[in-house]
Amino acid sequence: MTCAHSPLYAAIASARDRDAVLFTFVQTRADGLRETPVRLAEILVDVERAACALARSFDVRPGEPVLLLVAEPRSFLVAFLAVQEAGGIPVPLPSLAETASPSALQQRVAGVVADCRARVAIAEDAPRVRASLGADLVRELVTLEELMVGRATPRDVAVSPSDAAFVQYTSGSTGSPKGVVITHAQLLANCAAISAVLRPDDRVVSWLPLHHDMGLIGGLLSTLVGGRALFILTPADFVLNPLGWLRVVVATKASVTVAPPMAYALCTRRARRFTGDLSSLRVALVGSEPVDATLLGGFLDAYAEHGVRADVFLPVYGLAEATLMVTAPPPGERFRVDVVSRRALVGERAARAWAPGTEGDEPAAFVSNGAPILGHTVTIVDPATGAPLAERLVGEIVVEGPCVAARYFTEAIGAPLRTGDLGYVADGHLYVAGRIKDVVIVAGRNYAASDLESSLVQGTRVREGRVAAFPVRRHAGHEGVGIAAEVVTPGDAADLEQEARAVVRAMQAATGVTPSVVAFLPPRKLPRTTSGKVQRQAVRQAFDDGSLEAGCTRLFRFD
Repeated sequence: MTCAHSPLYAAIASARDRDAVLFTFVQTRADGLRETPVRLAEILVDVERAACALARSFDVRPGEPVLLLVAEPRSFLVAFLAVQEAGGIPVPLPSLAETASPSALQQRVAGVVADCRARVAIAEDAPRVRASLGADLVRELVTLEELMVGRATPRDVAVSPSDAAFVQYTSGSTGSPKGVVITHAQLLANCAAISAVLRPDDRVVSWLPLHHDMGLIGGLLSTLVGGRALFILTPADFVLNPLGWLRVVVATKASVTVAPPMAYALCTRRARRFTGDLSSLRVALVGSEPVDATLLGGFLDAYAEHGVRADVFLPVYGLAEATLMVTAPPPGERFRVDVVSRRALVGERAARAWAPGTEGDEPAAFVSNGAPILGHTVTIVDPATGAPLAERLVGEIVVEGPCVAARYFTEAIGAPLRTGDLGYVADGHLYVAGRIKDVVIVAGRNYAASDLESSLVQGTRVREGRVAAFPVRRHAGHEGVGIAAEVVTPGDAADLEQEARAVVRAMQAATGVTPSVVAFLPPRKLPRTTSGKVQRQAVRQAFDDGSLEAGCTRLFRFD
């Protein structure tokens, strides 16, 4: 295939020798690790064959979206680059293996197809996927193997840096997912920003899903473009054996890994079963959701005897509309924690230093997400008026810079980007305080749902990352707080009542707020997005329409 290659293809191909290992696919087994090296040359050959088949047999046109429902890393990368080489726009989505149920996959794909009008999809296990989606949802459903049957033939396709590199759909944690159009220039700029906090000789381990921006860009593409060694697992491997992730770090002497807070929490709870030396690990990127200082400290305490450094964590802030990363602290420093007055935070929306011993006040701790990446600015504004706010005043986070997307698939994105996230800036560092849509108002005071949820980390059996705080209507129209949670080792009715009271005590002690409702759900029943984020709005809707109470194990009211 003789054509002008896409900027991403060219960047990956030029980052190492053609015969070099591009990445290593790792599978954890009871008897050890199975490593499969994947070479650049074989990837490029398959990309060209698949690109030609897409153009010749499926008539994929320049600028046409093509869905990817592929989890296996080698197949995903070939499909992703092949769609670009054919002139199309890859749209990564969860594979059938990565969704909770066939109906969940059908709902997700139906929403995306309605938005971007895709007619072609590349999928693993196409017959099962077609059975799940229905015959008419996607016109052309093909496997990567079916694209490999022909020969590569010339096709004249020109792809420029300003062309769309892919469309990434938002998680939908506060509403319907939207397709963010990311250009090649924005993608490569963000890869360069990530590389700026790493070293050329770093060895990276990632298990993150490739349909999610953190796994796609933070784990896969930035590492390939940067020419670093990559060892990649599947999310299913991690879910089955969380400690297998850390054992891969040990076996490969990796210096960098990346994961959401939930992953580190899971490993903290299993630390007694771990053996191995983690002293090679220099940077542990953590993001995708608000980062809790207690969680990070717990991991450091649990794994200090295994060589984990106190300065290993690099908490970052980003979002799909800004390609991925927006801010990051410098590596080599222990993560910064700002302890502020909860009374000032709630009453004045100000992050003022907490004075120990102040009657009627409790501390609230926020982890720094560092400073903006090169060429970008972060401003805090009043959510209602858009007026800039002074340092340490809490407002909406606004981002400007070359990595910020100009449009969703069907509508423009306003500039500067109003993120919908709450936060404040102190000494040049960004601190994230929740989502505007997730604020709960109690007695006229604003509480971030994530802050209420984090108060339950200590003193309860609530599962980390499996809890949602949401507003509920109380008597006389006043608004209160509801808690929906999954618990570790749920017991009988009497045991759950004691646990509900423990939830009330923990939240009262940390925030001064008494939840009006505590509902315990069966495992894996708390609504979450495909990337694992809690859907608080969906929980609120389920409470309002009665389906939460109907489907929960027990619900307790404390009005």
